[in-house]
Amino acid sequence: MAATNRRGGYGQTTCFLVALCWHLASTVATEQSCTLETDFKDDDFPCRKWLHCRQPTDWTSLSAEIKTKSENDRLCAIVVDCANTVTISNFDFQTIGGQFGRVLNVTISRCNATQVSLADDMYLVVELGLDGNAFDSLDFLKDWQSTEFEVLDFHNNRLRTVRQTDFANFNHLSSLRLDANHITDVAANSFLNNHELVSVNLANNRLQTVGERMFAGMDALKIFATGWEQNQHFGRRNVH
Repeated sequence: MAATNRRGGYGQTTCFLVALCWHLASTVATEQSCTLETDFKDDDFPCRKWLHCRQPTDWTSLSAEIKTKSENDRLCAIVVDCANTVTISNFDFQTIGGQFGRVLNVTISRCNATQVSLADDMYLVVELGLDGNAFDSLDFLKDWQSTEFEVLDFHNNRLRTVRQTDFANFNHLSSLRLDANHITDVAANSFLNNHELVSVNLANNRLQTVGERMFAGMDALKIFATGWEQNQHFGRRNVH
């Protein structure tokens, strides 16, 4: 009888451990999967159904899940946060084949990404966040068809310079974050076509000087942060 009890005890223990392992595995899988959310983080943003992907394991499984969710639901935003637990260097939405015609916001955070390609039907995207990645240049922007961006966030990357052509196509840009990079130079007339640009953040970079021609074209500029001092506030102006 004692032996039977011991075997029964082992069996119960084994069942308990299996159940515990299954629970932990399910919990991890849930944490790493994409979930549909109904309230966007910004109350002013007109978005009620968005996809939140936490700590994905790789691009293959992530893209498959994004494809499925985008086909079944009318997403208005896609937010991916790798939390620096994995490197997904290339986010190629063109290869997913989902339905993104209603997406207004795409955010990819802390994934060590160096390349992003938006899908052809992402023409309504107005907010793009690529913070905490490994971009060392903005070359990838030149291939994008969409020019409707209003908010661009590239803070905490490895950018080294801003060239005259980087933002030339984004006429509706109003907010730009380039802080916490390695930028040493901003070319003259870099924002010449950005007449609606209200806020620029260049704090925590390696800028030595800010030339007057940097402000050319920024008629609506209100806030310009360099990190040398508190935010500088401007009235409506046009510096030539």
